[in-house]
Amino acid sequence: MDLLLTALTILGIILTLIGSYIAYNQWNDQRKEIRIREFKINHKSVRDRREFYSSKMYKEYLKMQGEEEDKSGEKKQRFLLTKNGWIPKIIIDLCEKKVVEVDKKQKRIRKINPNDLVNPPRRRFLRRRFLFPEGPSYADNSKHYLDKNLFNGDTFRVVNVNTNDGLKITISKSRYYDYYNTCEYLLYLATCGINEQEKRKEHKERICRIKDPFDFNNRSVAIGGNTLTIIKNIIDDSESESKKHYFLIHKRSDKVSEAMNTVSVVPAGGLLDVINKKDEDYEKKLIWGNILREFEEEVNGISEVEDTEEYDAERVDKKGIRFLFLGVGLDPLTTKMEAMSCMIVDAEESNIFKKTCNSLKNNLKESYEGKIELVEFTKDNLRLHMNNKRSMPVFREIMRIAIDSFDNLLKIGP
Repeated sequence: MDLLLTALTILGIILTLIGSYIAYNQWNDQRKEIRIREFKINHKSVRDRREFYSSKMYKEYLKMQGEEEDKSGEKKQRFLLTKNGWIPKIIIDLCEKKVVEVDKKQKRIRKINPNDLVNPPRRRFLRRRFLFPEGPSYADNSKHYLDKNLFNGDTFRVVNVNTNDGLKITISKSRYYDYYNTCEYLLYLATCGINEQEKRKEHKERICRIKDPFDFNNRSVAIGGNTLTIIKNIIDDSESESKKHYFLIHKRSDKVSEAMNTVSVVPAGGLLDVINKKDEDYEKKLIWGNILREFEEEVNGISEVEDTEEYDAERVDKKGIRFLFLGVGLDPLTTKMEAMSCMIVDAEESNIFKKTCNSLKNNLKESYEGKIELVEFTKDNLRLHMNNKRSMPVFREIMRIAIDSFDNLLKIGP
């Protein structure tokens, strides 16, 4: 009898443990479903309300650097976080002057220290596995649950920006996931905080942000290339073959890994290490070589160069083309560095574009990344896109610079 009671007791304990295990797994699965749903809702809110979030975070960071801006005396409208000298008064010719240099001694930065955050996630969220559906990596979760086309390739991060003797940006080798798990992670934290504040109707500011966006040692600050493509002397088919000037815009789809459902310049993309390192002009070609690489992929429809391949920057006939550097700034949502440039193409001399407006429009194909459109280069159109709420902050900043430099840009020849 005692043996039977003991066996029944043990069986009861085993059944209780099994029941507890099943109940815990069911509870855990429910919590995971909730996290997946919230993860997707936050992603949708970023896609639909990016301008609102950008404006909110821009004001947050301006509070931090307000005294410095007041002393500078600059009253002009800005859309990126900048410092004095980051947007040169004189436009730089990228083929003549080097603006980036590579530091090979710097280490990678894979995550953000919570001590570097203002209003960090509550303590129970600090391990990040509670923030995302599965695991600590924002990049892995985005790829798995949001169907993001992410690839952890070689890229660069910003180490320093020096303006003592002209603008000089020091960069170091990094990986794309390092950027995504720090800067894009900041976007996620900021939007979650703003959404929670709206939901609870709180007046107290609890928005999470990096303490010092101009400190490049607290996250992996990728450098993105954003190029305004101006095509001069295109024959207008509808008006007695008169010649006009146009620029390209990119209406991005919601399938891209960054800046979904927005409008920006084209070509645009991260600065990748695809130039031959033995080239004596390696650092000089890093920017304009990447511009041509992205141009071939986004505009001409040539498949993107594999990250392991070297891109021959001389493969494109540069006759009738000028590469200009407009400056840099930080995106207020991700705090990523945006490098702004301009590619001026004279259709009369260059061989990379069709010569007439209609033939050029027909050559611009739509892809999963979005649609490229041709817009007449006028101040009214530049101002229209500068004020468009779907426009990326870097696009709005480039439009502002183009308006200020409108006459000079038209005078610049090949």
